[in-house]
Formats: sequence, structure tokens, C-alpha cells
Amino acid sequence: MKATFDFETLPADTAAPKEGKFVLIHGQFIPTEAMDVLVTLLNNKLHYHELKNFLSEERFGRKNKFSEERIESLLQSKKEIIDMIEFATQYGYRLQVDSDIKIKLVKA
Repeated sequence: MKATFDFETLPADTAAPKEGKFVLIHGQFIPTEAMDVLVTLLNNKLHYHELKNFLSEERFGRKNKFSEERIESLLQSKKEIIDMIEFATQYGYRLQVDSDIKIKLVKA
């Protein structure tokens, strides 16, 4: 699949935000495949925020509030996704997983 963002047409000095939409995950998966893909993705996100939290504590002596909230949210999502995958396993379902990522360039 082709991305919907054309880097060639982006002027370097543009003031208007540009956006891109990319397909991250798209397909039907057996439960073990869905578990591999989704839990790996969530674990990577969790690791990112745990590291961000650690660095914040080292530098500033306090945890990163946003990362703390994201960790809590990601852990809840992980639990719910695992529950759904276990249900699919038990009852013979496959899982349709679709995830797009939208990126917008904004002036710093």
C-alpha cells in the first residue's frame, strides 16, 4: 500500500501543517499471530514510557506525569486485548486488526 503523504511536494519553508496517513497494521490474524503483533507493539510503547519516566527521575527527580498516565492506559489496553485474544482462541475466532497512524507536521 502506498502512503498518502508525498514528501516531494512539501516546501521546506511552509507555514501550513502537512499530514500523512500510514497503514500500521492491516489484516486478519489467527490468535497467536494477533498476540505476537499486538503485545509486541504494546510492550514497545510501554518500554518507551518506562524509559522516559526513568530519565525524568534521573534528570529532574520526579516521574513524567504524561508517561505515568500512558503506562496505566497501555496496561489496561493490553489486558483487554489479551482477554479478547483468549476469547478468540477459546471459541475459534480470527481477529481482524486495522491500525492507521496519522502524522501531522507542525511548526516548532
